[in-house]
Amino acid sequence: MRLHHYKSAISPRQFIANALLLVPQVAMLCRLAFLESERRTPLLETSGLHRVIVFRNRLPMMHRYGWTGPRNSNATAFAWYCWQRGYNEAPQLQRVSWRPTPGQEGPVGAMTSLPEFRDGPGMVGSPIGGR
Repeated sequence: MRLHHYKSAISPRQFIANALLLVPQVAMLCRLAFLESERRTPLLETSGLHRVIVFRNRLPMMHRYGWTGPRNSNATAFAWYCWQRGYNEAPQLQRVSWRPTPGQEGPVGAMTSLPEFRDGPGMVGSPIGGR
């Protein structure tokens, strides 16, 4: 078995650009810092970025089944980035939480499934400036 050198892998930018050629909608879970790159300017500003759904709290670290050791916390902020081919407006910013809110049934603004690209079920949450 031959291991591939890491430089043969494509970048997230290349992956998303290629995915948009193949399908009309793409959703990627990436670090919030994904917004910070100059090289991603065309992808973030002119390729149909429809929504950025930011988690209000940090996502928990995943541990293998049966792990009884210490639980690590995650110091990295994540967001869903949703592209829609042909979308030409400013992206919508939304905040969601994966944790239940005290005194309420279920998480407030929680995502119940992968992001959808139209307003409606699955895209519940409050826009910036909301609760």
